[in-house]
Amino acid sequence: MGWEQPTDDALTRTVYTPFLADAVALLQHTRRAWPPLGARLSVFGGLDDPMVDPETLHEWGAGTTADARVHRFPGGHHYLRTQVAEVVGRLTDDLLAAYRSPASG
Repeated sequence: MGWEQPTDDALTRTVYTPFLADAVALLQHTRRAWPPLGARLSVFGGLDDPMVDPETLHEWGAGTTADARVHRFPGGHHYLRTQVAEVVGRLTDDLLAAYRSPASG
C-alpha cells in the first residue's frame, strides 16, 4: 500500500500510533443506521486504488438527501500524494458551488 518503515521513534509516535488507534477503532466499530445528511458530499478516490473500487464511490450518495459529487484521480490508495493541487481545486469548486446554491432541506 505504499507504507514506509519508520526510521525513528518520533515518526512512529507521531504518525503510526494515531493510525493504529484509528485501525483499532475501526475494527471495533459496529454500524448503525443513521438518517441521511441534508448536506452535499464531495467524494474523492484514486482510479487504481486496490482497497476501494473507484466504481463504488457513488455509493456514498446514499448518505445524503442532497447530491454527492464523485471525483476520481490518477493513482492508487495514496493518490493524494501526487494530486494535492487537483484535489484542493475540486474541493474548492464544490465548496463554492454549495455556498452559492445551498442544498435544500
